[in-house]
Amino acid sequence: MIWAAALVWMIKQRFARAAMWMLGGAVFSCFGVIHAYRLTSQGVENKLGFWAAPEFTLSYLAAALFLLICHWYVKNSPAAAVAPSD
Repeated sequence: MIWAAALVWMIKQRFARAAMWMLGGAVFSCFGVIHAYRLTSQGVENKLGFWAAPEFTLSYLAAALFLLICHWYVKNSPAAAVAPSD
């Protein structure tokens, strides 16, 4: 759902809003709300707590940084000054 919301804003070229969704995903994965589980012989083991899924947290942060760079580029580049349609 987080990626779907971010993709909507990316398609509309609203990169700052998409970055906010990615930052939300980073927070959720940092505390184990999403992506923090392990498959064991007993079943699925959830892992809640700080820094529960660091690889996903860093991935979401990298995506947010990339989207903020895209936002900056669109704002400051005269060639990319195409107004997104709503």
